[in-house]
Amino acid sequence: MIDTLATPIAAQLLSANATSLTTATPKTIAGTGSTGSIFLNAGTWLITGWINFIFASTTTGTSVQGGFNTTTNVLPTADAGLTGLTVTFPAGAPTTQSLTLTPTIVNVGVNGATYFLVGQAAFAVSTLTAYGAIAATPLVP
Repeated sequence: MIDTLATPIAAQLLSANATSLTTATPKTIAGTGSTGSIFLNAGTWLITGWINFIFASTTTGTSVQGGFNTTTNVLPTADAGLTGLTVTFPAGAPTTQSLTLTPTIVNVGVNGATYFLVGQAAFAVSTLTAYGAIAATPLVP
């Protein structure tokens, strides 16, 4: 049995501060301070998060992706928790697409590790911004 009652760590970027994306280019979405990250001490952690992608009214899109990584502005690989949604987002469609990321268990070494919430979208015609949150809960055996 795993106890998840230990203190979680979280960071978020509010919609008022949504960050601009460039099509097909990964970008760090949320976190604390200027680095957009959370720092995890040694141990086993459950990382969760979500990203809201905000399409301008004339923007069209074909996919959104997100995940957690120890490198800023880099999506994780599929086997390391990448979550993606590939659909057509026509211009004038609902302007926000929410992506709940696959919860990911990570084992952090003795020196700790910094994790970033990273998102990416493929879009055209106009602009797209994103905001979201990342949280981690230590898993105590």
